[in-house]
This record gives sequence, C-alpha cells and structure tokens, in this order.
Amino acid sequence: MAAQPEQIERYTAGEPAGVPLVPLVRRPMRSGDWLYLALQILLVAAVELTDDLAHALIPHANRAAGLANALRVSSFESAHGLWVEPGIQSYFAQSHHLLWLPLGWDQVSMVVNALYGQGHVLFTVSFAVWVFVRRPELFSFLRNIFLLTNSVAVLLYEIYPLAPPRLTMGLLYQQRPYHFLDSVFGGGGVKLGFNQYAAMPSVHVAWALIVGLTVAWAARPLAARLLGLAYPVLMTLAVIVSGNHYVLDALGA
Repeated sequence: MAAQPEQIERYTAGEPAGVPLVPLVRRPMRSGDWLYLALQILLVAAVELTDDLAHALIPHANRAAGLANALRVSSFESAHGLWVEPGIQSYFAQSHHLLWLPLGWDQVSMVVNALYGQGHVLFTVSFAVWVFVRRPELFSFLRNIFLLTNSVAVLLYEIYPLAPPRLTMGLLYQQRPYHFLDSVFGGGGVKLGFNQYAAMPSVHVAWALIVGLTVAWAARPLAARLLGLAYPVLMTLAVIVSGNHYVLDALGA
C-alpha cells in the first residue's frame, strides 16, 4: 500500500537511538467507518437525550425541588464569596467599546448563544471526527469518558434538580432582588421539551474540558493547543453570561 498523506511517524518501543523512524500508514476511511462514528456519537448523545425525553413527557415534575435548590446554591455561593454571576452578566449587559466598536448586550448575547448552542455541538462533533481520523488510538477511551460524564450528569440531575439562574426567582445580589437576563430563550422559558432543571453539573463545561484538554495535549500545532486551553474558559464564561449556569455548576463539571 502506498503511503497516504495522513501517515505519521513513530518509534517502535525499545528502539535504539539512530534507528530510522517507521512510518505508520493509515488506510483510507470507508463508509462503514463513518457509520460507526455516527453511531458512537448518537450513543453518547442518547444518554442525556433519554433524560430529556422523560422530562418532556412529564414536564415540571422536578420544578419545585429545582427552584428550592437554586436558592440554596445562590446562598452557598454568597456565603463563600462565589456569588459573582449577577455581576458578570450585568457587566456584559452594559455597553462597552472593543477597538472603538460599540459592544452591547445584543452583540454579547449573539456570541454567547452561538457558543452555548451551535458551538457546543459543532466543536464537539468536529473534535470526535478529528480524534477518530487523526488520533484513533484515543477514540475508544474518549468515547467512554463522554459516556461516563453524561451518565453521572444525568444521575445528578435526578438526585439534585437545579434551576438555572435564568429561571430562578427570588435571587438577591448586593442586598437587592436580581433577575437574570435570558439570552438563549428570551425570558419565556424553554420552548423545547427537555429537562429544564438540570444545571448541576454543566455538561457544556464538562464537554469543553474534555475537548479542550485533549486538544491541548494531543494536537501538534501550538495555536491549536492554546485554543484547546482557551475553549473551556470561554465556554464557562458563556454559560454564566447567558444565565444558564452557576459557578458551582462549572466546578461540578
């Protein structure tokens, strides 16, 4: 078989210094490979989607507990100096200038919504494809990590339902009532059927950590590694600014 552009070079374990590198040639991807990848992605997603479907059939079953737990989380954060989410959202809700360009809530919400919604799915699927094609030796391990993460998250959702900040009433910030802006759903609640009271832990942040740390470790270009390190930080900021998660949710991830 002729060497493909995708070939990488490696040393055989125990080779003495000076022995030429042995090229490892990967066979071209086949239709069956792509089908297998698609099924693995669906398998990972199905864990959380099953929970979403159950709560779509029984909406608001965990509402009372979720709202009560949200007030407990905000009180805990306030008592331990972690109640910074209102201040962060308030800062980005104000008008600023970036390189002499006006930057207001409309622009900020558009960016965080794109990262929270489309970016979360697009970057994770792109990461799965990259690992499957370029780092296949890591694929099974990372798939299992995603499966375990989603399974633990769903278990915690049922044990400890938690309303996101944007759905929580009765919050206080600096001794005054505070209500979060809802950048994703416009303040009208969730229109799609899924578990609305599943903020702890943040799967968005958990997935971003898996993706970002793997890229930072396994990618070769320095720019890609730096982007990998930045990705979970940006996702954490996005979930807080959008009113979808507390700081404890990110730490729980």
